[in-house]
Amino acid sequence: MDLNNVAVAIRPRNRWEAIDLGFRMAREYWRPLFGAWICVFVPLVLLIHGLLADHPGWALVAIWWLKPIADRVLLLVLSRAVFGAVPTVREALKALPGALRNGAVHALTFARLDLARSFNLPVWQLEGLKGKIRRQRIRTLERRTRGAAVWNSVACWHLEGAIFFGLCLLTLSMIPPQFVETFDLWQWFTSMPLWLELTRNAFYVLAVLIVEPFFVAAGFCLYLNRRIVLEGWDIEIVFRRMAPRLASSSASVTS
Repeated sequence: MDLNNVAVAIRPRNRWEAIDLGFRMAREYWRPLFGAWICVFVPLVLLIHGLLADHPGWALVAIWWLKPIADRVLLLVLSRAVFGAVPTVREALKALPGALRNGAVHALTFARLDLARSFNLPVWQLEGLKGKIRRQRIRTLERRTRGAAVWNSVACWHLEGAIFFGLCLLTLSMIPPQFVETFDLWQWFTSMPLWLELTRNAFYVLAVLIVEPFFVAAGFCLYLNRRIVLEGWDIEIVFRRMAPRLASSSASVTS
């Protein structure tokens, strides 16, 4: 980890500013980020629907449950981009199997319902810790930060919901009036023909495709900010910059 190549200003930020920085990073690196994300998430969605072709409702649940696996390619891109090595989509996909080795099962079981998942994901994926040491590390990092990570999750869920329900209502508004009389929005989630269930699933997938990169990026920046505060990265950079000047001053005095 070379702090001299960091692509963002290294300084302590408040939690909400760190989340905003994550959203800005998602916009800055949108090409490799969304490129890698689409290449992983869309095939996963198609595979799930192929396996559960007769049960679109369960396919939707499976997509939601498996999001942490696909999220790892997003963190892979962001963790390299922030240190000045923006990967191509091909490089990100090539490195993905290695990113799945540490903590993937844990992310889909005990940690799947963790409201601070976006913040803890870097610990699981990047730090390579296991067991008690990882739990202690997470507890240390979560102090004074977990609340913001939870609010990041809540805000992104609401944004996903707004996009999803907005698309459902838009489609409903275009249905012929004679059909609308016997149809209501609740039917999107109860009894409906197969094509309508697949349309609903497509709307959810689109909402996740749009929001998830921002969700992961915000959690990653909260994690970076917490490490900056705890480990004094900003102070270390100042000393590194001072070292050449002190060395030259010492050399001139000696000569």
